[in-house]
Amino acid sequence: MSGLASIVLPAALEMVGQGSFTFSSYLRSITVERNSVLKPVSDFGFSSTAITSMYLPASVESVGDRSWYACFSLKWLDFGCSNQPVTVGIDALYGSGLTDSTISKCPTSQLLLLTSQPTPQPILQPTLAPGETGQPTAQPCGMPTSQSSSEPTQLQTCFSTTSAPL
Repeated sequence: MSGLASIVLPAALEMVGQGSFTFSSYLRSITVERNSVLKPVSDFGFSSTAITSMYLPASVESVGDRSWYACFSLKWLDFGCSNQPVTVGIDALYGSGLTDSTISKCPTSQLLLLTSQPTPQPILQPTLAPGETGQPTAQPCGMPTSQSSSEPTQLQTCFSTTSAPL
């Protein structure tokens, strides 16, 4: 609903709250300052915006459900290098313009994706960073956490990349 076209998230910002930028339909650019301490991105953090690409710093530990829901223009998402896994919420990328080859991450990082799908399976295939060789791999690392037929099944899928330096 806002006419805001771009925004810079300051390095001192610790979290993006629930629905912070939801329905900011003119918002095309979100920049996160260097040395950011951003930890969680809450549910619906950037949903229904017009952003085209986004970099998340290594400090991000979790991304909430439907964080980029209905971000049809989102074509590139880059997760920074971290030794800690990043948990990505249910349907966080649903309705975005992302494809398997437009999500980038550091080869040593892991994305733990929660989904409502009934069986463990890879959700997104990671890509190697420019200049790296090796084969990206994806493997299930969890079993469904819900056994009740009335609740959606949640599972985790781990992504890791094997690479060799040039």
